[in-house]
Amino acid sequence: MFLLELPRELLLYILEVAGFGNKDLLNLALTCRRWGSLALPNLWRVRRLFKGVEYNQFKTTIQRSTTAKALHPYGEYVRILQLNELDNDPAICIDSAMIRFLAESCPNLHELTLRFSSKPHPRKIWKLPLTLLADRLKDLYTVFYEHPNVQPAATGLRQLMNQWLDEEVCDDNEDAFCKIAQENKLRNIMLYYPKIPNPLWETLASSAGTSLEGIRITINGSLCADLNPSLIARSFAKHCTNLRSFDMAAFNCTPVSKLALEELIQAASKLTHLDLPVASDAACALPLSTSLNRVYLSSTINGEDLKHFQRMDSLKNLSILKIDGICDFKFLNMLPNLEYLQIGEYGEFNDEAVCNIVNNSRIKHIELVKTPTITDKGLGMLGSMETLVKFNICDRLQNVTREGWLALVKRPIGCPSWDRLSIDDGRKIDPEFFEILHNKHPRLRKLSIRGINRHLYDDAAFSKLKFYDAWQACQSTAAIPVLQWPHRKKKPSKHVPLFDM
Repeated sequence: MFLLELPRELLLYILEVAGFGNKDLLNLALTCRRWGSLALPNLWRVRRLFKGVEYNQFKTTIQRSTTAKALHPYGEYVRILQLNELDNDPAICIDSAMIRFLAESCPNLHELTLRFSSKPHPRKIWKLPLTLLADRLKDLYTVFYEHPNVQPAATGLRQLMNQWLDEEVCDDNEDAFCKIAQENKLRNIMLYYPKIPNPLWETLASSAGTSLEGIRITINGSLCADLNPSLIARSFAKHCTNLRSFDMAAFNCTPVSKLALEELIQAASKLTHLDLPVASDAACALPLSTSLNRVYLSSTINGEDLKHFQRMDSLKNLSILKIDGICDFKFLNMLPNLEYLQIGEYGEFNDEAVCNIVNNSRIKHIELVKTPTITDKGLGMLGSMETLVKFNICDRLQNVTREGWLALVKRPIGCPSWDRLSIDDGRKIDPEFFEILHNKHPRLRKLSIRGINRHLYDDAAFSKLKFYDAWQACQSTAAIPVLQWPHRKKKPSKHVPLFDM
């Protein structure tokens, strides 16, 4: 049976699981009309445009496809679109005419990303007719979105903006983003470095209402004066009670207060993912939620405040950017279902802390980002954890020797095989480490050793190990040596016929 004789559903399934890239799909589409009808919708499903020439070709192709003789309605294939205003010549210019064209030509568009230029410009992007896309958009992401009434930190910049805008001051509630949110169709929104006045955050939250499930915000106090992360969090807590994910990165701003966090957690009862820079005393408010399973505290937390942590059964993933002061990690006893722990910067990480992690938790994956004081004994205790199968450790480790790395892989009876190991300071790792991994850890799927001391090894040390190809690739690198296993060789792209002609 020829491949093209298969039902259309099976052919679509083949395209879905094959993982073809754009070049492969294009080659496939050029083989015949049947494959063109199958491959072109996948090829046009996601379009990312960075240059004015690319957008002009995109627009021209869609316009030509609307004629009666056209075989493919390219505009109907587009589901995800990203437009970028970069310093290319000619550059893409996101304006009202472009939005109108998308509204007329892309009826199935459900995700739109608009990356505006970061340079000052006179265009009134807060008046873009985004409501024309309200009937189809589910996810709207913007970069460098701005509103004219924002108070920038630099006075000179404000004066320049006023000159461009002819001293125009508009109503704080007049905003394209708020207007499309009022249609109650948006499911996820992202605002990356927006320039939005404080009153507009309340308007945006009330406009989005209960339709909003995910919000991601990145703000910088040096770009906008009087930014208040607590006010933003409380606005969404007040109006967006159906939130599943709340992600905020705030630079040069005060962290979210305990009161604001409590309001957010109690109002959004379905919240499962939280990424916030919170005040240190706010961390103990997390157990108020019975739905949160993934939390990232992207601020400095005092070790004393973690001692007041209450029991939280729902939490499975916990990441802390930085811990200040002494922390014994006994609070992990209050997280019986925790599976992943990431510790960012903690300069007092000692053997007592490791012992409490080992004794008071059943964690499967630990990631230590900047814990330079860990010792050989600490690594040995982590290796003895009966549940731990994934381990990542970064930074230079002055207190770790050869014995510490061997203790990590010489796991006691009853401990499982390592699944993944990633080590950023491999200077003291010797051939015996790899021999133990080869012989005693049959379920190892991924290994990464950075900074390996190549003078301690030769080809004979790896000749009978499964890491031989990775070692050969490591030898060929001129920069910092990294042993990555399994090693994937880069093969030249070849056209492989999918069926007999």
